[in-house]
Amino acid sequence: MAGIRWMGSIVGCALLAGCASTLPHVISHSIEVAPGINVVRTAQGNVVDIITMRRDATRVNDLALRDCLLSNVVPASSEPATDIVQPEASVWQRPGELDVDGQTVHYRLSLQRLKDQNYYLFDQLGQPHRDAQGQEMWTPVPAWDHQQPKALHSALVEKTNAIQSCLVNAEAQQRSATSGRDARMRSS
Repeated sequence: MAGIRWMGSIVGCALLAGCASTLPHVISHSIEVAPGINVVRTAQGNVVDIITMRRDATRVNDLALRDCLLSNVVPASSEPATDIVQPEASVWQRPGELDVDGQTVHYRLSLQRLKDQNYYLFDQLGQPHRDAQGQEMWTPVPAWDHQQPKALHSALVEKTNAIQSCLVNAEAQQRSATSGRDARMRSS
């Protein structure tokens, strides 16, 4: 009799383990520990809420910053970039979209320039759609599909690196122009 109970316990645990792997509130360990990924529990289950990335600070003028954002962020709509100036930093916001494994994922990028870093924040990750009343709604990116958040994270890393590379190049050009101007002024 004890052997039958023991067998029943193994079967029960195996069934529970099988169910747990498909529940929407179970998050893969790789997503839980990934740097910059914020996962939240919602009515739809656990979803990727925000992905943040930090890069070295660049010293570029606002025009160069806007050009780098506009040339590297595929617009999700005709909505223009929004400039929000704060006392300690400038925040630039731009809606965009990415193709991730054949699916379009929309996002909002906020780029904040701090003293020692550029802080990239991607939020509103998912698919926009309209409800019965015509209100825009979002279907967020599910966190339990570990292959899709990994693909999304990789795509956003590429996007961040492209913007950052543009900013670094703009900074070098500005430095070169300034040093050339300074040299001409010294020789005059």
